[in-house]
Order: sequence, then structure tokens, then C-alpha cells
Amino acid sequence: MFLFLALALQDASFQEKKLADLPDGAVKAIVFATGGRSTAFVIDGKTVHFAGKPGEDCDSISCLTISPDGKRVAYAGLRGFKHTVVLDGKESPEYGGATGLVFSPDSKTLAYAARLKEAEKWFVVVGDKSGPTYALDAPVFSPDGRVGYAAVDQTAVHLIVGDQKVVSAPFGLDGPSYSPDGKILGYAMAAE
Repeated sequence: MFLFLALALQDASFQEKKLADLPDGAVKAIVFATGGRSTAFVIDGKTVHFAGKPGEDCDSISCLTISPDGKRVAYAGLRGFKHTVVLDGKESPEYGGATGLVFSPDSKTLAYAARLKEAEKWFVVVGDKSGPTYALDAPVFSPDGRVGYAAVDQTAVHLIVGDQKVVSAPFGLDGPSYSPDGKILGYAMAAE
């Protein structure tokens, strides 16, 4: 079996590009790097294939993502009750859960939300550094590499960019989302 990418051209024709030979098994998820430079896919929900090589088997895989330059792959893996984030084939410390994996625009840094094994609250991991513990949304990167996320503590909902709380509300703050040029930070806030 083969995996093809059909590219729509400006004259409305199509061009096919062979991306990978697929091993036997059902493809459960697939992600592409910009322009189809590289592809990662999950076979039978258990094995990530990237750059023509299979990774280690997991009981389940989620949040599969490829870096913008197409050279790195990351995903959240579960083996038994052990949650880890796998980046370039290397596992993170064990978590109680991990989600929202996203690469920086320059492909050098991975950020995600994680929680400790017994904890209900989550924290953001940027590279190899963990932030404060909150209940939160998955992080996002601005085009210039700043990380932002919404977080809840005992007093309010906060919009955090880098290490700074930029907006706080008593309830109902969601986001953020950056404009493509990074000059505008958008979020949703509930009215009282």
C-alpha cells in the first residue's frame, strides 16, 4: 500500500506525490509537514512511522504533530497507565496525561499541557521547563515564538503569555490565538 498526496495546482489540475510505502495495518492518523515535505502516520493506533522508520509501540497514540520544518515529530503515548510525550524518539518524564502538543515556528521548541499522575490540575511544558500548575487550555505559539495559554487558579482565569499574566477575568476566558503576523492576540471572554 502507498500513501499519496494530491496537490491542487493553480490551473485546477492535480499533481500526485508518493509520500511513503505503508506497512500492513490500518492507518489511524496522518499528519503532513507544510508542502508535503514529510509525513507521520499511526498504524493500528500503536506505532508512529516518521522518516521511513517505525517508532516504539504504545497502547495508544494521540496529538501526533510534525515540526514546521518537517524534521521533527512528537506525540503523546500511553503504555499501561504511563503517559509520556515522545519527541524525536525520546520519552518525557511520566505524566498523568498530556495534550495540546505544538512546535514553535522555528521548529526548535515543543510545548504542551501535562498533569502529574494523581493531579487534576495541568501545567504547560515549554521545551524542558514546566510552568506553574493550573487548570488550562493547550498552549499556542506566536509567529515570533512566544507561548500563550489560558489558565485557572483559585481567584480567576488568566491569559498568560510567556511568564506574564496579561489579562485576568473572574470567569470565562478562553484562547488565546495569535494573528499570522503575531501583532494581535485574540481571546474570548464571557460577560458577567
